Amino acid sequence: AGGATGEATTVLRTLPSRAQRHVPFRLRHPATGVAGLLLAVLGILMSLPLVPGPGLLILLIGISLTDFPGKRRIEIWMIRKPAVLSPINWLRGKFKRPPLQVPG
Repeated sequence: AGGATGEATTVLRTLPSRAQRHVPFRLRHPATGVAGLLLAVLGILMSLPLVPGPGLLILLIGISLTDFPGKRRIEIWMIRKPAVLSPINWLRGKFKRPPLQVPG
């Protein structure tokens, strides 16, 4: 129990419902960046045809743990996809959290 899926659930249900315009990211530990990179690679692999799993969600979480120029733009682009936003809002609803509102 737990693992990457448990961490993903925790991250998605605790996100504020309204995304901030700019949230400065400070890497507190190098392991966070390494974990983000590994999750991003795993998400890409899981997004391939015939590979089961929530690839786009895992990719989004991996990207959110890393720090690089243009990250925010990629995150918003991915969250706007119905295949990503619907499961996020379903999960947030299970934990009685308001739906995620994506900035325009």
